[in-house]
Amino acid sequence: MTTPVVVTDMKRKVQYISMSVSWRDFANAYFQKSSSWFYHKMDGINGNGGT
Repeated sequence: MTTPVVVTDMKRKVQYISMSVSWRDFANAYFQKSSSWFYHKMDGINGNGGT
């Protein structure tokens, strides 16, 4: 069985496109979620306050 890969530096990986992307539109179009939900995912926070 393989171990899952956990990305902990997502903000650093997408910083070069962060100024040209509307995160609200992105989160809504691809996940049907709010931008705050997406920001929590970018910070590594799940919906229950854990990581």
